[in-house]
Order: sequence, then C-alpha cells, then structure tokens
Amino acid sequence: MSTMIDDIGNKIKKYYMYRWIFFIITSMCVLFTIFFFVIFFKTSEFNLKILGMVALGFIVTFTLFILGIRKCSKSYYIEYPYYIEKINISGKRTPSVETAKELVDNYIINNGFYTIETHYNNINNWKYRFNEALTNLSKHRRNEWKKYYEQILDDSNAFHFVMYRNQTRYRQHNYKKTAYKVSMLEKEFACSYRWLKNRNERLAKIDYACSLSKYEHKNQRKLMTRNLRVQIMKRDNYTCQICGKYMPDELGLQIDHIIPISKGGKSIPSNLQVLCSKCNSNKSNKLA
Repeated sequence: MSTMIDDIGNKIKKYYMYRWIFFIITSMCVLFTIFFFVIFFKTSEFNLKILGMVALGFIVTFTLFILGIRKCSKSYYIEYPYYIEKINISGKRTPSVETAKELVDNYIINNGFYTIETHYNNINNWKYRFNEALTNLSKHRRNEWKKYYEQILDDSNAFHFVMYRNQTRYRQHNYKKTAYKVSMLEKEFACSYRWLKNRNERLAKIDYACSLSKYEHKNQRKLMTRNLRVQIMKRDNYTCQICGKYMPDELGLQIDHIIPISKGGKSIPSNLQVLCSKCNSNKSNKLA
C-alpha cells in the first residue's frame, strides 16, 4: 500500500517539477524572441538572419506552449480509475437504455461479479492513496489538489459499458478489393457500483437464469423461443419428467412451466421441464 501512496505522491511532485521547467524554458524563449524582435526593428536594413531568429523563437515558444498545456495538466498525471468494458453488439440494433441494461445483465450472468467487485476495491484504494498523498503537501497545494480530487470524483458513473459493432469496410489496391473490419462506437452506458450490486443481487435471486427485463416481461410465452425449447429438451434428455416416457423424435413432447404463468411462473430454464402430452394435459395449470 505504501508504494501505491508514494506513486501518487511522486506524480504530484512531477506535476510541479514539469510546471516549473515549462515556465522557465517558455520565459527564456519569450525573452529570446522579444530580444531579436527589438533588434530587427532597430536595424535600418532588412536582416534575414534576425528575422529567422524571431520566427524560430516564436515557433519554439508556441510549440512549448502547446506541449505544456498537456504536460502541466493535472489530468495528465492522475485520473479517476474508471472501469471500462466493451460489449460487441454486431448484428443487433442500436440499443436503447433498457436494452443496454439487459446487455449489462448478460455480462454479469456470463462473467460473474468478481471483476466488478475487484475494481470497486481498487477505486476505494485509489481514494485512500490520493487522500494519504495530500497529507504530505503544503496547505496551499493540498487545497489545490483537494479541489481537483472533488472535480474528478465520479462514483455515480464509475463503471462504463461501451457498446460497439464491427463493420466491414473495403480497400482497393491494384484492382483487388480487400475486406477489413472497423469498430464503431454505438452507445456508452455508465452506472455506479451500487446500481450494479443491486442488479447482481436481483439476478442471484433468480439464479442468473436470464436478464431482469426478460424475467419481468409481461408476456412470458413470447420468451419461449425455439433455442430455449431445444435447451430444455437436451437437458431433460427428451424424457417426460413425470412418467419417464422417452421421446427422441419429439412427437408428443411438450415444454411445461413448473409454476404456471397464470400463477407467476417465468419462462426460465429452472421453471421449465419436458412432459409428454398426456401428463401435461393432466397437470393443467397446477403446480408440479
């Protein structure tokens, strides 16, 4: 931990060091330019060499100024540690806010919550390191960096999910077309750790069976897709879960909701089972 604190402390020291170096060199270049500029105007005859020195001084000063704006910016040294995750949505429509939430749900379902929780701990460590480093500064500098810290603190948007799609482009050389892909940003969804934690807890309650939008969908029968049916048939080995009838040809095979939709059942794998037509008609809308 101490080395991490020293790291931020060293970055702050570098900021002030480069700022002074930039100020001294730029001041010298400005004086250099003014000196030759005055000589140029005091000289009665046109002197190309002096004019060249004035131009050189101006170019160097301008270049140093442009570089110094970046080098002497606090954000060049210390930035808020955002979590950025890219999600490929190639072949899908541009996501709305609700669709983006569903994509985040699917990310948690497929990848777990460990990386998100780990990064949240890293953010807390970064805050501790920053505040610890401020204690070693003078009062004036401490107040200056404290204001910067409050400006960049962005816990409500700490986690960024970037939705992009791969598009095929073509380049032509010697009458031959060559395909290549480029990544195009479509949407960026930002949220807090608290929002993600709440999302993860709700997903855990349904055993990460599907996204929350699908789970809360009003028309559950629409969610009974062919892929989901095949998944349940393979899982139950094409066998009726009541009488044990084996139906590899799928004749008479039906997918049943264990808790009926009329009683709040969802179209998720844990609430679905294979039944033969006879057992399903006898079950009706009763609980299995």
